[in-house]
Amino acid sequence: MPIDSAAYAVAAKWYGRENLRSRGKLRDMFVHSGRKVCARPAVKKPNTVHHLPPPTEAIPEIAASRCLLSRWKDCSCDICVTKCPWNAIEIQSQQALIERKRCVKCMHCIAVCPAGAIVGNELPIEDLIQQLACHQRPVIGCRQKPHNAAHARVGCVGYLSQDILFALGVRIGKPLQISAISCASCSAGAVVEGLKESLSRLKSMMPAGVRFQIKLIERDEELHFEHRRISRRDFFRQIPTDIRSKSRKVLDSLDDLNTPSYGAKVLPEHRAALNKALAVLDPLQGDMMLSRRYYDLKVAASCNDCRLCVGLCPTGALAQRKVGKPTDPGLRFNTLLCSGCGLCKEACPKKAITIQMGFPGISSNRKNMGE
Repeated sequence: MPIDSAAYAVAAKWYGRENLRSRGKLRDMFVHSGRKVCARPAVKKPNTVHHLPPPTEAIPEIAASRCLLSRWKDCSCDICVTKCPWNAIEIQSQQALIERKRCVKCMHCIAVCPAGAIVGNELPIEDLIQQLACHQRPVIGCRQKPHNAAHARVGCVGYLSQDILFALGVRIGKPLQISAISCASCSAGAVVEGLKESLSRLKSMMPAGVRFQIKLIERDEELHFEHRRISRRDFFRQIPTDIRSKSRKVLDSLDDLNTPSYGAKVLPEHRAALNKALAVLDPLQGDMMLSRRYYDLKVAASCNDCRLCVGLCPTGALAQRKVGKPTDPGLRFNTLLCSGCGLCKEACPKKAITIQMGFPGISSNRKNMGE
């Protein structure tokens, strides 16, 4: 029976074409039985063994149209520079640049950027939650260490900001384990200390009655990993979800090819995830989280209604207040859309804007939230 060309192509790719100089040798690797072709392991020399290369994580990229330095010529934002433990980001000619040779792909810059200007090859947070929520004791791991057991993976655990951690803990509602087993031997292992600090701060500010069970695992014997056992029906139900996830990722990658508009108002994904987690809490718990994780903005009487802050705001948290005639002065502030970047305060020519952490709450301040 002649060898199928597809089988030959697969075998040639796996064993190497130099080992398949003749069809006769390829026939020795396969046993033919009727219409089936069953693979039989071939005897290979040690120097001809082909190992799959470990996956490589892409270096984050900076979208210039989202960066605060590009939105305002006198902006002094340098949070990505100061927070990078390896000094891999520098500012040149009012533009943030990532030094590729120094970057260790810890993804911490993505977590701290208030404008969402730094992007990486990360799974959407909603998909991440879906992958973890179907397990009793979910484990989130790192893609750079694929040998460690995990139910879902991010580029590096340094990507897990306080907003993302809060969203995961509240939305999943189960004991979540963050695998940092191999971080001690990783070049990006320094992010573990920052992750510990973030978890400690979140636990201290968590309202009473909120189930927030996230544990950082640094030793293999502490990890509780269980493979999910699914039925045939659940397996086929999962296929459409995976297809949608992959399709969304492809579409997002195509969108990244187009330079976003400088005037676009886009809320960073981690703040959007925080808002969805806030909606899960009851009103009293929500008020407490507003006072601990959301920003409050005040405008002094010296404001001349130039609306510069409205145009510069990258997330659309500021808008003109429509009271009476459309030309009446005043600003409308929505704390749910504010990322605390401070660009409005810095750019205000009258220095009439002040912004600080701690929104007074929903109950008596619905108008200030834009509702």
